[in-house]
Amino acid sequence: MATPALTISDFNGKFQAIQSYITPDTLGLINGSETMKGLIRAYEADPNTRNVSLDNSSSAVFYPADQSKPATMVFGDGLLKNSIDAVRTISHELGHYDVDNPNGIVRKAW
Repeated sequence: MATPALTISDFNGKFQAIQSYITPDTLGLINGSETMKGLIRAYEADPNTRNVSLDNSSSAVFYPADQSKPATMVFGDGLLKNSIDAVRTISHELGHYDVDNPNGIVRKAW
């Protein structure tokens, strides 16, 4: 069963820093993936994550949570300039979140 589609307003919270890169085409690609929609919603709701940030690089990084700080992601604007690259980059970093968050499979294995 399909979950409701994300809208641009779903990027007002922890993803606000990259909201201007979420074009209708980008949103269409994101909404084509149940997994991606679920991970965006999970990250947004997770008290162990903080707002993503944007810099002027061509890289992206996921910083997992530890005892002293929540998880976060940093996106280089050079990777978000078109819909396909934006979806690839966001989904890649969300993949790190999926396995490295406190309830993720890697963390549970510790």
